[in-house]
Amino acid sequence: MRGPMSPLLANILLDDLDKELERQGLPFVRYADDFAVFARSERAAQRIMESVTRYLTKELRLMVKRRREMLIRLGVPRRQAIRHARSRKGPWHMAKTIASGVGLTNAWLGEQGLLSLKTLWASLAQLR
Repeated sequence: MRGPMSPLLANILLDDLDKELERQGLPFVRYADDFAVFARSERAAQRIMESVTRYLTKELRLMVKRRREMLIRLGVPRRQAIRHARSRKGPWHMAKTIASGVGLTNAWLGEQGLLSLKTLWASLAQLR
């Protein structure tokens, strides 16, 4: 969602998340769809992240965007990955960024089972 209605709609939808976090006694802050939950240790933070992700996806049927972690895992420098993940621009625009080019290589796309149009075209061109 984009525009002036987005913060209002996020506040309405995520009110249930606020209640769940309060029920669990977790310290948190939230503004619209941005929120932070605080933990005493990294291990506790991992458990909270899994719990909140599960709650958002199963109960509220929302998608959790984890672009930063995935891009870092794919070899994108941390600063670029953070900048890319924070962008509010859509997937079409973000597909043309340096971070996407570094992380989503042709080799990685092939490992995901996607066909290379260039390779396919080259193999078909030999048949002419």
